Amino acid sequence: MRNAFATLTLVDRQAHPGDSVTIEIEGSSDGEAIDGLTASDYVYEVGSGSVVPEMDEQLTGASAGDRLVFSAVVPGNDEQMIDFVVAVKAVNEKVMPEANDEWAASSSEFATLDELRADIARRMNLVKRVQANMAMRDETVKALVELVDGDIPDSLVEQELDRRLQDLNQRLAQQGADLNMYMQAMGQTRDDLVGPMRESAVEAVKADLALRSVAASESIQVSDEEIATEIDNLARRFNMKPKVARRNLEANFQMPLLIADIRKAKAVTWLTEHATAVDADGKQIDRALLEVAPNEFDDAEESAEVLGLDTDVDFDDHEGHDHAGHDHSGHNH
Repeated sequence: MRNAFATLTLVDRQAHPGDSVTIEIEGSSDGEAIDGLTASDYVYEVGSGSVVPEMDEQLTGASAGDRLVFSAVVPGNDEQMIDFVVAVKAVNEKVMPEANDEWAASSSEFATLDELRADIARRMNLVKRVQANMAMRDETVKALVELVDGDIPDSLVEQELDRRLQDLNQRLAQQGADLNMYMQAMGQTRDDLVGPMRESAVEAVKADLALRSVAASESIQVSDEEIATEIDNLARRFNMKPKVARRNLEANFQMPLLIADIRKAKAVTWLTEHATAVDADGKQIDRALLEVAPNEFDDAEESAEVLGLDTDVDFDDHEGHDHAGHDHSGHNH
């Protein structure tokens, strides 16, 4: 937070990591200028690694007036080189405000630094507790999948694989691309793309079959109230009225799939409640530490955004409905 309120002060010294330098940069390959690597007043943070590693190496220790000439490989393509000419115009030191009550009051909703620290701690603890709760569910399903013996029907795997490819293609289409363009940009063949995807499809099918089996063996049922709640959740997620969401589900024959996924989510909950979690030393973990109220998932997602945490977690998946990757919006079926 202090970094966001930092100011730049011109200094007469060599650049250190964390400084912002004003540079004139020319990047070329085989004598041809490269778009995006040519600028006359480019402000670059030393040590950020946002261009190439050699850029930070050259700028560390450089002073205003220095002219740097060096080459670097293109990231992801070791066969292509970029030639750089960088002129250092100025070195600016980043000065962050002092962490005190006055700064806390001016940059947040809290009157004191202690209150701000307490809120940050609360948010971080909430995010970590929710992550632990979701990790417990995920690891429980993985342990269940490991118990699945025998061959999985190829038809189910192909169906899941096709669904994943369609979802990827639809996401690419929203960005004006398609699978062929994606594979070309990534330097992949279809086999390169489908191989790992097939492996995850097999795991998803195993999880689907195993959870259905658990639901059947434990006589897990789905109530009308649970269906209505899930439809309300879908309606809120896709910004539509619950009646419209229900109508879409029925029109696209998605209602049985929705009910099956709710039933499997309840199976995940049953499994998690009957599983034992231990730490790295084999000591049993107090399950009370992992308990999360339904409304705390949304709070955790908001907290992660407020704190700028890179969680790589889908907080919408806290009910476990997406273990088979189904989309019940009715838009894509």
